[in-house]
Amino acid sequence: MTEHRGPLAIIALLGVVLAGFAATVDYPRAAGAFWSDAATYYTMAHSIAFDGDIQFERADVERVFQEFEHGPSGIFLKRGREIDLSLTSGVPFLVSVGPLTNRLYFGKAFIYSLAAAPFVRVFGTNGMLVLHAVLFVLVLLGGYFFAAASNSRPVALGYTLTFFFASVVPAYFVWLTPELFNLSLVFLGAFFWLYKERAASPPWFLRGLTSDVIAASIWGTVTYSKPNNVLLILPVLVLFAWRRQWLRGLKVGLVFSIFLCGLFFANLLITGDMNYQGGERKTFSGTYPYQRGDLDFDNAGLSMRTDAIYSHQPWDIIFHDLYLFYIGRFSGMAVYFFPAAAALLLFLLGRDKRLYQWLVLAVATGGGLLLVVWSPTNYFGGGGTLGNRYFMTLFPLYFFLIGTLSRPLAMMGASWAAASVFVTAILVAPFEAGRRPGEHATVGAFKWLPPELSMINHLPTNSDPRKFRQRFDEGFLGYFLDNNTWFRERRSPGGLGFHVRGDSVAELVVRTRFELDGLTVRVTNVAARENRVRVCVPSGCESRDVAPGEKLIFELPAGDPFPYEDFGHRTFCYRVTVGTSTGTIPKLESRANTDSRYLGAFVHIEPNPYPGI
Repeated sequence: MTEHRGPLAIIALLGVVLAGFAATVDYPRAAGAFWSDAATYYTMAHSIAFDGDIQFERADVERVFQEFEHGPSGIFLKRGREIDLSLTSGVPFLVSVGPLTNRLYFGKAFIYSLAAAPFVRVFGTNGMLVLHAVLFVLVLLGGYFFAAASNSRPVALGYTLTFFFASVVPAYFVWLTPELFNLSLVFLGAFFWLYKERAASPPWFLRGLTSDVIAASIWGTVTYSKPNNVLLILPVLVLFAWRRQWLRGLKVGLVFSIFLCGLFFANLLITGDMNYQGGERKTFSGTYPYQRGDLDFDNAGLSMRTDAIYSHQPWDIIFHDLYLFYIGRFSGMAVYFFPAAAALLLFLLGRDKRLYQWLVLAVATGGGLLLVVWSPTNYFGGGGTLGNRYFMTLFPLYFFLIGTLSRPLAMMGASWAAASVFVTAILVAPFEAGRRPGEHATVGAFKWLPPELSMINHLPTNSDPRKFRQRFDEGFLGYFLDNNTWFRERRSPGGLGFHVRGDSVAELVVRTRFELDGLTVRVTNVAARENRVRVCVPSGCESRDVAPGEKLIFELPAGDPFPYEDFGHRTFCYRVTVGTSTGTIPKLESRANTDSRYLGAFVHIEPNPYPGI
């Protein structure tokens, strides 16, 4: 180990920094509130740490309010059920049909909160970040040793640090959700399985059946946490079958099944339901059961079942989603996880290709396709996400596509260059990015990328309610994709429309019930000088000079829309951009005017024909 002293010292130093930050940051003050699914996992981790259960009670409400003034906003809870087992013909085959009870349980997988509970018991809420620090260091150690088996020590360290830090992954360090936990388990399982494929003389626990059993147990656990990880075990079994190691494959598959089924069965014994997201399940925001004597599960919250999902997306939309999965503005793999794209390219162009690498690539690619097909209207994690949070469990698999790196500096340089353009703003302010997950994608190079319109109701920008499903008098829904407007407002004269900032380009989506023939865009120049206005719709663009106070009408063919479909109901999305070359601040033009906004034009859109959404 002496030859690894330098790289290990650097990883240890990073571990000290991460652990120091994790243990000392004032998390409730820095975070301000919960985002994504953090309320559920936070409350569950504290419940396990201090109550020894995953039942939601009055004490849980009090603990949350002690640190977060708005309470467990976004928490998922479900009713318990008396156990009365019955066999069915569908997955999971064994279900409980007993009556519902008044006991409430957390409506998420408990394994992440269970792992965090000992740290929470010692460090409080910061213990969840301490767990992240421990996991991150283990991942960096495993990555370094795997890469060092085929490369020089400096290259192995550089590649490992680049792969994980030149991506959106570090931002999830401050998320109290299982994304980093799941990523770590997937990576460590792959490491235990594959290290012996590269290393000349691995230690006993990293070779033979022992390492495979450890990998299977880890992957069984992470599949309980995120069921789409069920594909992970397939390349292991295929490799055993190729090598005719039938008994070994049977043992490993059995271990995987024991851990996976055992955790679901534990969920059944505790809550009465095997599916932690099934049954009578709700999400709560603002008011919570047991908050007051008059509040309970029945008269608060919003029903939120995910044991039935929409998975019948037409192929024309899926074909769109396949390229958006890689280059989409809010979730693209090559945007937020560029090292994975670089590793894929190096593998495809390289000469040293082994069977296990093809199997890893197959399961990583298949996992992405499964996301797109299985959850087509929300394949990247919904409004509360940075990049594709569901891809976090597939991302570490791409690490193992590399063998001997012939041009490591090119790969690392390209990854850091991409990171500087796309994820720097996220990484330097992870708490702000967590609170406002879509803001980074409203400016700069992100505007060049196509938005995931098949996810129009789940875009991260929708965390701002002013940008989401705004109903206009002309019978369409408007979605604002940036901050270059002041959103929907009424102006006289002008009607219901929106102001575009001066010297900027505003982008929005017009969503209608059926396809349009044309779009009429009425633009009023509210600047005190001549204004160059450019209007673009799917069919093309048109630019005109507009005199101060003048109103112009742009009548444009609508062009081809992007189809959006959910549970068989198809609507149509038209991207519209309106750009101005100048603007005026009314407050600086008149003593009687108090409007301090920098205004370029007022825009009123009329679809043709009337869409009546």
